[in-house]
Amino acid sequence: MTQPTFRDVELLSAYLDGQLPPADATRLEIRLKFDPQLRTVHADLTQSRAILRQLPARRAPRNFMLTPKMAGVKPPLPRSFPFLRLASALATLLLFFSFTANLTLPALSAVRSAAPMAVAFGKGGGGDETSAADAMPAAAPPALEAPAMAAPLAPTESIEAQRNLEPADASQAVFPPQVESAPSTQPVPLIVEIILLVLALAAGATATFLRWQVDRKFTQTMQEKQDHK
Repeated sequence: MTQPTFRDVELLSAYLDGQLPPADATRLEIRLKFDPQLRTVHADLTQSRAILRQLPARRAPRNFMLTPKMAGVKPPLPRSFPFLRLASALATLLLFFSFTANLTLPALSAVRSAAPMAVAFGKGGGGDETSAADAMPAAAPPALEAPAMAAPLAPTESIEAQRNLEPADASQAVFPPQVESAPSTQPVPLIVEIILLVLALAAGATATFLRWQVDRKFTQTMQEKQDHK
């Protein structure tokens, strides 16, 4: 004769509740006939069960069952959810870079095209002063070699002399080089930005809808299980 174990108590409890299989129930009844200590435990459990049944039934003040959120149970995500989330993030990143490029690159091109024009205007002014200074000594010797008693020129001759000097003066003028304006076209076409925007919004909206649908079904399933219990 041995002392009843915790396993024996579980078998007796299941036997009293009618949840023990027929073969195990038969073996337990045979043991009860030949084991007085096991019969004592069986009698105590029967008495405790009767006392508990006599107590008034009271409703619990609240549901003590853990919710899926409290238990840390999350609904399974669909297989396409990570791909849609990655596509939305990548499209948003490309849209940001394209928008930044369209704002900064045309401004940098305008600054670079304006710099040579400013340098050309500065060199042109210095060139006129140098040419004028160099031209003064060259024109002085003919005036010194002229005879002292030169005859005054006729009005027609002075006009012709001025006309002959005009082409030489015009050829010595220095004009700043013409700088072509940079094209104002955007590096990234507008249609590409529109496609990236639509792709980012569509992928994000689809991923959000799938997540909401899975959460709703999971919540309904857990609620039905709690109701059945």
